[in-house]
Amino acid sequence: MIQARRLLREYGGCLRSTRLKKPHQLLVLAMFKNESHVLAEWIEHYLSEGATAIHLINNNSTDDFLNPLEDFIRTGVVNLHHDSRQHSQRQIYNEHLQRLRSQSRWLLVCDLDEFVYAREPGRRISDVLKEQPLDVSCIHLSWKMFGSSGHQRQPTSVRSGFLRRASADAPHPCKNAQGAIPSKTIARTSRIRSLDVHTCNLTWGRRVLPNGAPADRGSFQAISEADLTSHPLHLNHYAIQSLELFKAVKMTRGDVNDADYANLRDLNYFQRYDTNDLPDSELAIKCREAQLP
Repeated sequence: MIQARRLLREYGGCLRSTRLKKPHQLLVLAMFKNESHVLAEWIEHYLSEGATAIHLINNNSTDDFLNPLEDFIRTGVVNLHHDSRQHSQRQIYNEHLQRLRSQSRWLLVCDLDEFVYAREPGRRISDVLKEQPLDVSCIHLSWKMFGSSGHQRQPTSVRSGFLRRASADAPHPCKNAQGAIPSKTIARTSRIRSLDVHTCNLTWGRRVLPNGAPADRGSFQAISEADLTSHPLHLNHYAIQSLELFKAVKMTRGDVNDADYANLRDLNYFQRYDTNDLPDSELAIKCREAQLP
């Protein structure tokens, strides 16, 4: 009986917290290093998808990252932070979480090579979030792994330049032994106990895939091409991009969370991840029809 009362108090407190007015429906948090080539495109993408606040953490960038950020910072839509700690992504994210709890209803934590989007024309991520049942606390978004599309040189636009990806039904080096692929999460900020790199720990509530089916608790989700057709949200992961960009940026910057993986990204990594099985121009078409940059 005591346990039941405790659970009811916790549920009631969480329910009240979800009803509190918060300034942002969707807030995006990301850490970056030497990614000035994509900063403006990435920010414009998430603004077009309904985010009204973006917090960026510069982790020892040496490129000209301030130039593409100036206008966004001036208007207040981007908040720029600096943190020089290496291999500390999880710790840094959780420190920011404590400050951001009261600022948004939903929090998306992702990288600058990850583009989440609502698939239906005219719809945004924020529209999909508004339709979620109250007991849904977290949506898991599986990676769609894009290859180089044959690009030696980096195209002007990531979303419009890389149009081929791995099949979700085929083996891939990033999948685990069970054939599941990594995912990222969008979660109700008030129900996040703590953040991990690919998932989050919740105080309560259901974890679902974008179509409402139950999701696994961990970082990996078993997803097929058939499953993806029913998902209103997709996550495009442009992990390697062009050979030029991979050599200049991804091979040199190391891993943001684990020192053991600091030298993992070499040319063998590029070749293994350069999977271009299927054409996928869905996001590129959405950008073109909406006349996005």
